[in-house]
Amino acid sequence: DTPANAEDWLRRWPLAKFPVLVDGARTIAEASIIIEYLQLKHPGPARLIPGDLDAALEVRFLDRFFDFHVMDAMQIAVETKLGRIPAPPEEG
Repeated sequence: DTPANAEDWLRRWPLAKFPVLVDGARTIAEASIIIEYLQLKHPGPARLIPGDLDAALEVRFLDRFFDFHVMDAMQIAVETKLGRIPAPPEEG
């Protein structure tokens, strides 16, 4: 709804996907990378990625599973609402 925001977003991430994190002069795209970035650069009181390597692998597996096998299907609804798929939004 705000053309200036859309222009800035597209300049920072021409693939026009969410999420995108802006941290100072740095732009970080893709949810998995944003989570890892926040853990490394802005750690909070709770870890986002487990310190145990086996548990961290399980978290990364679940992230990829939901990204590829659940959210891909959900993206159809988003793309339809944005008008990128030529169908009524309720069909998406």
